[in-house]
Amino acid sequence: MSRLDGDETMYRTMMVLCAAIVTIPAAAAKDPAPELLAHAGKWQVDYDKEACHLLAKFGAGDDEVIARFTRYQPGDPFDLTLYGKRLRGLPPRLNVEVAFGPAGAPLAREAMTGTAGKTPMLLLSELRLDGAAGETANLPTIAPAREAAAADATFKIPRKPAFRLGFGSLGAPLAALRACQTDLLRHWGFDPETEARLSRRVMPAGEPARWLDTAEHPLPPEIADNNVVVQYRLDVDSDGLVSACHILYRTEPDAFGDVTCSEMTRNARFRPALDAAGKPVRSFYVNKVRWLASRDDTD
Repeated sequence: MSRLDGDETMYRTMMVLCAAIVTIPAAAAKDPAPELLAHAGKWQVDYDKEACHLLAKFGAGDDEVIARFTRYQPGDPFDLTLYGKRLRGLPPRLNVEVAFGPAGAPLAREAMTGTAGKTPMLLLSELRLDGAAGETANLPTIAPAREAAAADATFKIPRKPAFRLGFGSLGAPLAALRACQTDLLRHWGFDPETEARLSRRVMPAGEPARWLDTAEHPLPPEIADNNVVVQYRLDVDSDGLVSACHILYRTEPDAFGDVTCSEMTRNARFRPALDAAGKPVRSFYVNKVRWLASRDDTD
C-alpha cells in the first residue's frame, strides 16, 4: 500500500470516528437546584376582621421573601401572597408552579402580580398542601400530620431562578390559623359548631357569572379598563336570599368592591345551608370575582 493510500485510509477512519462522536446525544442539561431561603423570625397570625393571615419572612437582604397565607373561611384551601424584590419585572398575569414538600404534587396556577406600596407582590389563589386545586369539590380533609410534615414550598416562576421557602413545619402555624378562623366566624355572627356540622353548605342557584349584569348596569368609564380581583362574602338567610355583602379583599380601584356588592345583592340567589338535622339555617357564601378589562368573569 502506498503512503498516499495509507493517508487516505486514516482520513476516512477519522471521518467515521468524528461522525460517531457527533451523533452521540448530548446529556440533558439539569436545572439548578432551587435556592433555599431559610425561615427568619417567627410566624405571625394576623386577626383581620374579614380574614385570617399567617405571615413569615424567609431569606435576607434583596433575596428576602415574605409569605402570607390567607383563609377567608374554614377549610383547607388558602391564598398565598409573596412579597419581595426578587419578584420585580413580572407581567400582570403569569403561570407559576408551586409544590409543598415532602409529598405535595406540583400545581400550576395562574398568578397575579402587583405592588404593596413599592414592594413587588405575587398572588396565588386556592392552593392546598396536597397539590390539589382548592376549588375542586369533595376533596379529602388534610390531616394535621400532613400539615406538620409540610417543611417547605418550591416556586418556579418564568424568567426567575427557582427558590424554596424553608418552613420547618406548618403544623403549629396552621393550627393557630384555624383558631383564628373559629374566632372569625363568631365575629361574623355565626356559630362555629353549627357551621362545622352543616349537612349542606350554601349553594348557588344558577350561574354566578350571570349575577354580574354589566350590560344592564355598565361600569363607569374611568374604571372599566382594569384587571381587578374582588374577594367577597355574602350572608345568606334561611330562605336563600342575600342579607348582606362584605368585601374581604380587593385590588384597586376601590370602586369595583361597590359594584360587586351592588350586583351580587341584586341578583344572587342560593339554596340555603342545612343544619345537621336538615333544617335551613342562616350561613354564608365566599367567592372571588375577576374583572377583566371591560368584561367580567367569576371563578
